[in-house]
This record gives sequence, structure tokens and C-alpha cells, in this order.
Amino acid sequence: MPPVNATSSYKTPSSDIVQILDTPPTPSGFLTPDRRTLLLADYEAYPPLATLARPFLKLAGLRIDPVINGTQRTSQYTGFTLVDTETGETTQVTGLPDGSRLGSPVWTCDSARFAFTRDTDTGIEIGVCERETGSVRFLPGLRVSDILAGPFQWSDDARTLLVAQIPSDRAPLPEIPLVPDSPVIEETSGKFTKASTFQDLLRSDFDTAQFRHLITVQLAFVNIETGAITALGAPDTYLGVAWSPDERYLAVSRLTDVSFRVPYHLFGKTVEVWDAQTGEVLRTIAHLAVRDEIPQQGVATGPRNVAWQGNRDSTLLWIEALDGGDPLAKVPHRDAVFTLPAPFTDPVREVLRLQERYAGWDWLPTPDDVLLTEYSRDRRWRTTYRANLSEPEPERDVLFDLSVNDAYNSPGSPIYITEPDGRHHILQDGNAIYLSGRGSTPEGDRPFLRLMNLATKETEELWRCADDGFEAFVSFLPGDGRPPSPNPGGAGKAAEPSRSTGESTSPAPPGLGDGGLPAPLPTPNRLLTTYQNRTQPANFFRLDLGTGRREAITHFTDPHPQITGLHKELVTYKREGDDVPLSGTLYLPPNYDVASGEKLPLLFWAYPEEYSDASTAGQVRGSDKTFTRLAGTSPLWFVT
Repeated sequence: MPPVNATSSYKTPSSDIVQILDTPPTPSGFLTPDRRTLLLADYEAYPPLATLARPFLKLAGLRIDPVINGTQRTSQYTGFTLVDTETGETTQVTGLPDGSRLGSPVWTCDSARFAFTRDTDTGIEIGVCERETGSVRFLPGLRVSDILAGPFQWSDDARTLLVAQIPSDRAPLPEIPLVPDSPVIEETSGKFTKASTFQDLLRSDFDTAQFRHLITVQLAFVNIETGAITALGAPDTYLGVAWSPDERYLAVSRLTDVSFRVPYHLFGKTVEVWDAQTGEVLRTIAHLAVRDEIPQQGVATGPRNVAWQGNRDSTLLWIEALDGGDPLAKVPHRDAVFTLPAPFTDPVREVLRLQERYAGWDWLPTPDDVLLTEYSRDRRWRTTYRANLSEPEPERDVLFDLSVNDAYNSPGSPIYITEPDGRHHILQDGNAIYLSGRGSTPEGDRPFLRLMNLATKETEELWRCADDGFEAFVSFLPGDGRPPSPNPGGAGKAAEPSRSTGESTSPAPPGLGDGGLPAPLPTPNRLLTTYQNRTQPANFFRLDLGTGRREAITHFTDPHPQITGLHKELVTYKREGDDVPLSGTLYLPPNYDVASGEKLPLLFWAYPEEYSDASTAGQVRGSDKTFTRLAGTSPLWFVT
């Protein structure tokens, strides 16, 4: 009998399935800060085998491609198209080599150009595309890393990039020795601890050497007009770098110690403030040891979430646990907020104590004005309140107070604005802010746009998705007829998502990439939305709230018309025993006659979730009005 692998080969499904899988997916959208251009990024839904077969290293919770000095790729962009949001005219981006594998595009704050990465045979390079022409040029003599501290950030001058450059004199990657230099030693403290399970951890000193080698980068400024590269500081194992809103300073985190028990984000590190021009260390904010004994569902002690205050030029702030990071500790306050303004010579000031765990902040344009959110683990409850950090004892003006599982009463999320100078904060119109959300109801999700008065807490619903499909707010569009509203605070730019110091950040909202809303304030009755229904895939639209007219900006077609007749229905029922209301989505084959009484096999696909009360467990989430697109691992193939 021949060995099994002698006759084995890759199996292919039927031609109908192959045709569906090979249909290009709907592009991702990245809106310019001035909202006049939508960048569409094409991508491959399923990477070729050659990509999956590339060697990679499992180090410190990461999977790294050592050839390009970047993270392992499973999906990348392949091309870009510019779309005018007013006319719908398209411009194909030119200058990309055939077969390009591209990273996410990032617009400048003036919307004049965007930058992106491209993988080559020898590393990662940076390309820049001008909006006016759609032409691309690549920066010569530059290779960057996108593992931790990079790959790049735009300066507010729209001509300078801060990059994580591969050192030109770096030695080759350490090779695994045939004979280990030393044994791998594991030890135990002899005490009982609860430990989380992580994958792809460091396992030896050799792993550590490779990890340190691959994350070592040289911070540098690159002038995109001249190509000049100016090094900042010395090469080091940088975990993150964040520009201050006025770009005079940098918050920099560097790796110090490693562990075989936890991934990189829990390694020891030093957080410092640098002079952004000279690289001089002005102050060390924290020396953090390896955090491998954090209580279950707890947090680390010491400064965490170190960031720049979004409505001050150069004030650092961070959170510290007051309960030892232990959610089971009985204490009056769990966290505290600390600040340190430039020139960073004053004592650190505690400005606010939080009864529950810190869960996020959103900056209003007025200096020190913030929306803070706390989270109660025991109640699974979140509370958002307005406070002014300049007050000796800031008052808490509660705006939202509800269960994290309460989808029906979710207020939505604040809409942000990007000023022409790059400062990023909540869009505030007088004493009101705009909120958008999914709008869950017993009949399914119906996204909304609201205006909320911060003083009275009253809300006005400006728009809600109709019941003929599923339409979601993306952004306001430029329009005439409304005078500009001055920025009430003058200063205040929150850190962009790429301006992190190694902490996790919230993802951008669906359908909107690295973009926002610049001053002057937009006209609230002209919206950019995405609209879809059961037979039409999601497209971008201009929506005029005054007339109700909807005009398509993109024209993506049905990728698999052969299954468009697939039946999709929201069903509700009560669980036997306790009558908890539950819901799900029922799919039936195309052209199936429900009245025929024909019985079909049933596949029940569910994943258990935990809720603290029956009322929220029974809330309907999702919509049966959305377009159904089959993916490679979807159980919906059984319906076809």
C-alpha cells in the first residue's frame, strides 16, 4: 500500500463555489478628513498558498515574517481607487507595481495625500499618493518595520513622516544553534496562582534574541519632498511612540525585560517623554516590571494607558489602579487619573478618582473637558460622565448609565472631528454633541444619528434607518448653508490610532478608515452612509435628510446572484423552562416554498454568551435586512 501522502493533493469544491470564492470582495473605504474623497482599497479575501507558506516565527504572542521584518500577512490590499463624494467620479491610483501587497492607507490632516506600505522581496517600503493626481511614488532608501512601533505616522505639516526604520547596520537575524548554549530552565514559586493561557510565547533565550533583533528599530523623520532621513535617538527595542498634539514632544515606550509566561504587551518596559526635535529624554514616566501575575479580570499596577490629553497641547495623563489591580478587592475607588503637563518638571498630579475600573475617555474641544467611562465588572455596567480635569474636585455629570448588554438603550458613540491642524476631538455644536449607533430594537437593528444636549441630557433623533434595508451612518458631508462654528477650546488634538505607546486602542468605526471631520462644522442634513438590503450588497451613498433623496457613490454588484433568492428571516422564541426570550436568524435555500411543508435538515449554529439578567439576554441583535455574503468558513454553504 503506498503512503497516504503519495496520492494526496489539494481538493477543490464545485465550480459554483469556486466562482463565488474568487469574486473580489467589496473594497474597504477610507474617507479623507475633509470628507470630499473616499479611498477604496481592494483586497484579497483569501491569500494564495504562497503567502500562507512563507516562513514565520512565533515570538512573544506575535507571528513575524523575518524576511520583511513585519507581522505575518493573511490579507492585504492590492490596489486603490479615489472617489469624489460629490460627483461619484473615480480616479484609479497609478504607479503601483503589478502584484503589489499593500498596507492600510493613512491620510494627511489636510487631505492632500495618503501614505501606505508595500511589501517587497527584501522588506517593507513606504509609498505616497497625491489626491490631486492619483499618482504614487515610493520613498527611496527606506525600509521600515510594522511589528510594534511603526511603520509610520504623519506630521501635521503633511510633509514629514515619523517612521520605524530598520537600522542600516543591523546584523543578520540570529540563527538557531545546532547545540543549545544553555538548558531551558523552568521554576515555580510554590504558591497557587491563576494564570491565563497565551499562544506563541517565547520559549528560550534564542527566541528572546530573535525577538529583540526583529523589534529593534531606528526612529527617524522623513521629508517626503526631499527624501531626507533624520535619525532620532538611537536604535532600540521600541514598543510604541506617540506625538504630543503640538508635536513638540514624544511619549516613547521601550522594552526592558521579557517573560516566557506572557506576551509582549505584558513585558517590562520604560515609558519616557522625549524632545521631538533632539530625542533628549526629558522625564521617565514609569519603569514597569514584567506583569505576569495580574489577577484574573484585573489590571496591572503602575501607570497604564499612558497617552496625551486630547484637548491640551502637551499634557500627559494615565491611569493607576488603587485596588492592586484586583477586581475582588473591596475598596472605595479602583482607579485614579494622573496628569503631567509640559515641561514635565512639576510633581505628578492626581486629578480624579474612579469608583469603578477605567474604560475609556473621549475629549471635548474645551481644554480639560472630557467624557470618562467606568466599568463595573460585578454588575457588568458602564457609566459615562462629563468632568473637567482642571477643577480641584471635578464634578461628575452622568450622561449614560446602563448595562453593557443593554443594546436597546445603547446611546451610541460620539462623532469625532479632525481639525485642519490635525487635532482630533468630539464634534461639539454649541452645548450639544452628535451620537451614532446601531439602534437595536425588537425588530432588529436600525442605525441612528442623534443630537444630545449635554446640559439637559435631552436628545433629538436626526435620522434613523428605514425598514426597507440596512443603512448605517458613516460621516457628515460638506455642504452649504451653515456658518462655521469656531472651536470653543482652541487647542486640543487627541492622539491618532497610530500614535500609541504600546497600549491597545479602539478600532475605527465600520466603513470609515483613518479619517474624521474637520472644522468648520458640517451640514447635518447631508450624510455619507452605507446602504444594503437582502438582494443588494453594501454601497456608499449620499443621503439628503431634507429631501430623503439617496444617491449612490459606489456601485458594487451582487457577487453571487445565483443565491440571491436565499431566504433570511429573524425569528424570536422563548426558552423552555424560564421563558427567556431569545432570537436568531433563519436561512432557507433559494426558491424554497415555505408553504409546501417540505422538511429540510436543520443545522443549528450558536455560540454561548453570558448575560447578567434575562431582560438583556433576550434582546434582538442584528438585522435580517442585510445582504448575505458567503465566506470561506461560513456554515451557510449548506443552505445552497
